[in-house]
Amino acid sequence: MLTLPSFVPFVANPKVVKAQEKVNNVKKASIAVTNLEKFIGLTPGTVNNLIDGVEQNAKSEVVRYEQDIARQKSKIESEKKLIQVIVLFQNLAFVRR
Repeated sequence: MLTLPSFVPFVANPKVVKAQEKVNNVKKASIAVTNLEKFIGLTPGTVNNLIDGVEQNAKSEVVRYEQDIARQKSKIESEKKLIQVIVLFQNLAFVRR
């Protein structure tokens, strides 16, 4: 193993120093974002709850939409049958004249 004498100064590679600075900056940014999330209440559990709430609302909207469509189809079918009956009676009345 090669050891340097104590009088030889250590010169760090500038690229390694720059990379270490970037790593430290990322760590600081991560801590800052985590603290902001905690401050405004965006913990992973809170985010999951928000997503679950949106998902449930979307599912409820789909069910309501499908129910509305079914009611409208039923109403259209009823009106269609009524029109058919009216036309039938009009045709009968016309034939009897």
